[in-house]
Amino acid sequence: MILTTIPTITAKSTPSALERIILDVMSLDPMQFATGINVIDGENVFVNRISSTTKLLDDALSEIHGRYIDVHIVLAGQEMYAAPLATVDVDNMLNFDADNDAALQSDIANEQVFTLCEHQCVTFFPGEWHRPMLCVETPSAIEKIVIKVKADWL
Repeated sequence: MILTTIPTITAKSTPSALERIILDVMSLDPMQFATGINVIDGENVFVNRISSTTKLLDDALSEIHGRYIDVHIVLAGQEMYAAPLATVDVDNMLNFDADNDAALQSDIANEQVFTLCEHQCVTFFPGEWHRPMLCVETPSAIEKIVIKVKADWL
């Protein structure tokens, strides 16, 4: 997991390959993207544009992926996350849905909680549980994107 901001990435003289993808997507004005999936580079890079309402912790599920890196970027509003600091081998998970590259679960041990504001982002790598879309105090509107990057392509 990596926490950063778009201005921090923009200020780098030599951004990483993943950071270049983030900057390229942000240059496309993702607030104007259609809600749902927006293809950038086939199955290698796509963006899920989300316009929704945050949830209470008990009403949200944690998710994990095996093939894709998730870069969550808040465009407007605030969003809280819960995530443990441990990585899991998804190949040995009984409830992992390989077709959708995801498993969902409600009870993840040792979750740490943090909040993102506008233009802040968090990157989750394959095997890292994360519970997004949580409200800070009460459920509220959130505008965000999740950039999905195929890990073995990067």
